[in-house]
Amino acid sequence: MTCEAEEFIETMTQHIPEKGFRMIRYYGFLANRARNTLLPTAYNLLNQPKRNALKISFPDLLKNTFGMDIRQCLHCKARMAFTGIIPGNPRRDLYKQRMALALAKPIT
Repeated sequence: MTCEAEEFIETMTQHIPEKGFRMIRYYGFLANRARNTLLPTAYNLLNQPKRNALKISFPDLLKNTFGMDIRQCLHCKARMAFTGIIPGNPRRDLYKQRMALALAKPIT
């Protein structure tokens, strides 16, 4: 569909709700209050087995999506363990010291 700019803006502004209007995302058996009790009933009525959500961690998600394992050392390829966060070092400083970090040398 082709239209003028003013017509496009007019069409788009029709979708903006009025001030104070509450948007409803889920209602009925998908509402937050009723989901635990009514969703299994819906599965039973449709003769479908209940499916549990897949549990996936953030590192696994990165590895599956980008092929990068953040738990693997860039230098020696050994598996790293998270020990904590030390705030205060900007990213640019950490990038300058990346070899010392990979070799687990003290940073001065």
